[in-house]
Amino acid sequence: MTIYALPNTRACRPASMLLYQTPLGGVTRSPLTGDTKTVSSPGGWWSAELTYPDQHQDERGILEGLIDTITRSEHRLQLWNVSRPQPRGTCNLTGVTVGVAAGQFAQQVTLYGCGAGRTLTAGDMLGIGGQLCRIAFAATANASGQMTVQLTSDLRQARAAGTAVVLDRPTALFVAVDPVQWPASSARRCPGVTVQLVEVSA
Repeated sequence: MTIYALPNTRACRPASMLLYQTPLGGVTRSPLTGDTKTVSSPGGWWSAELTYPDQHQDERGILEGLIDTITRSEHRLQLWNVSRPQPRGTCNLTGVTVGVAAGQFAQQVTLYGCGAGRTLTAGDMLGIGGQLCRIAFAATANASGQMTVQLTSDLRQARAAGTAVVLDRPTALFVAVDPVQWPASSARRCPGVTVQLVEVSA
């Protein structure tokens, strides 16, 4: 297996990106009373849609080669939220760690090293032990730089105190489940295309 990082180049950098979680659960509704029952399981995995504009043939060829390589294969694409590579809050980007051991399926995590009074905003992304996480609500660090954040999904694995937290381009691993139907092109230009990816484990 080879892990390919998304190149930050004109050919591979998408014009826009949609990153969303696929929850593990479901909803059932009684056809008679309308009563609704929700069932959820810990965790949740990411899906991504990368939208590319019209490109020259040489640029599209580079993109085709990369995406076809990680389609239905053992290879992985290491991808961050291209639309939001860093937090919009003021939290330190380096030196942040898990401050208190967090159990498996925890939805709250205490961070150390954030900087006194620094912030994370709702929607900011961070990486904890290789898991890409999204902040559910805005949070502010205390005078000691400690901050407790609520995640939008559970931790898949327990994380020990001292685990490094990535805030600058935190990543997850993705593959293309279905082959991309590359649109027909002229001799010079290739029409825009959207690439759909799903998160996988290493």
